[in-house]
Amino acid sequence: MNTSKILPALVIAGGVAATALVGPTTATAATLADCTGSTNHQNLSSGFNSLNSGAPIRSGPNASCSVRGTGPAGVALHCWAKNEANNIWWFVNISGQATQGWVHEPNMYYTVVRHESNRCRV
Repeated sequence: MNTSKILPALVIAGGVAATALVGPTTATAATLADCTGSTNHQNLSSGFNSLNSGAPIRSGPNASCSVRGTGPAGVALHCWAKNEANNIWWFVNISGQATQGWVHEPNMYYTVVRHESNRCRV
């Protein structure tokens, strides 16, 4: 089987639908180590949230990456990923502005629901 492509599939078991992902489908720590802003992400339209006051929006999903902006701000959520430290980061865009980047999930005001369908893919 060729697993070099993302192949989402719908699996129905016991009358319950679930998403099964075949092959390498999620961003890995190695692909997320980039602080240049070129880290792969997609706008999977994952809703909106607010950032806590002073929350940094970074160029990559790591505390060592440069800051592009700060909260409080309303943000559009694009997708989420785990970095090499196993922390959850969201790629966001400040609503009504061009500022975009990565925010560590605990810096968000509201609890965020994560699904495989809105996880960043490479």
